[in-house]
Amino acid sequence: MGHISMPKAVTPSEVQACSEISWQWAWSYDTKDWTNLAGLVTPSLHIDYRAVRGPKFNFASQPADEFIASISSPTELGNPLVATQHLLGLASWTRSDDTHITAAFQIRAQHIRFANDGAGGRSKKQVMAAVGHGTVEHEFELDEAGRWKLAGIKPVVTFADGDMAALMAYKD
Repeated sequence: MGHISMPKAVTPSEVQACSEISWQWAWSYDTKDWTNLAGLVTPSLHIDYRAVRGPKFNFASQPADEFIASISSPTELGNPLVATQHLLGLASWTRSDDTHITAAFQIRAQHIRFANDGAGGRSKKQVMAAVGHGTVEHEFELDEAGRWKLAGIKPVVTFADGDMAALMAYKD
């Protein structure tokens, strides 16, 4: 009978390193810091956004620049009239091999659409809001330099309050 090798446990230092990446991911979304986001990710990512953007948003290997261009576009989180806060909670950690770790975080993602101030900026008047509750799975990969990078993102919506599609599509 052969010996079955099980992947070793995720270490506290790996949890800390990958948690920092996830925190920076949320901060990048919320502050619209796309340069910071680009520094966190692998050259290509597994992006499964079907739960929040529809059935066509599942990419086994999407180039990082395409993903960032999509998420930062004016019809998505790059819209200056849309403010967000992505709050991450507890996570469940698994390792598939020495260079791949997955964390499933609890998430609450608040999105608020503000009115245009008439001068090209954002007023203080809220037009609509939507909040998603659920989990987000982050896949991490160890790069050649020994640094963990974000290699995949898969949100799962347990329930939502508000209409996210209408919020993103709203025109003043």
